[in-house]
Amino acid sequence: MPSSHRRCLLLIVAIILLSHLRHVCATSINDTALAEQAEPRRKHGWFYYRFNAGESPADCFDRTSSFLETLSRQLERKEAERALVVSHGLTIRCFVMRFLHLTIEDFEVMLNPHNCDIVTLSLADEADPADGEVVFHAGRWVVQGLVLAPHSHQRYRRHH
Repeated sequence: MPSSHRRCLLLIVAIILLSHLRHVCATSINDTALAEQAEPRRKHGWFYYRFNAGESPADCFDRTSSFLETLSRQLERKEAERALVVSHGLTIRCFVMRFLHLTIEDFEVMLNPHNCDIVTLSLADEADPADGEVVFHAGRWVVQGLVLAPHSHQRYRRHH
């Protein structure tokens, strides 16, 4: 085929680095300090408790909310239909929680993804069984690829 008739597929990938998706800022903590903070952590709740000189999952959730707003604007501006988000386990859980408007109880039953695990948020009618079991279904969206704590499976395979 003459070169003038060849069709080329050009894939344009925009890489946007945003500090919103950094992992939780944690302090270096030893076993003694951890034990000393166990009671206040239990009292305030795991989601809200900040270790000394550290950050809570709630702080990560706030940054994730800001990221989601930025991402929405970028997708609209670029007329994109899909996005790939790469981040740490806790941040991914916060993203899912924020995107699907889940509760703290829902968040707490999600286990952190392992390194290189793929978590997929998609429209329910476009969910691919190859992406794993649907663990949350909220409105028209589902999440696949997350693992829930073993004791929570029956309770949390539900529609929100």
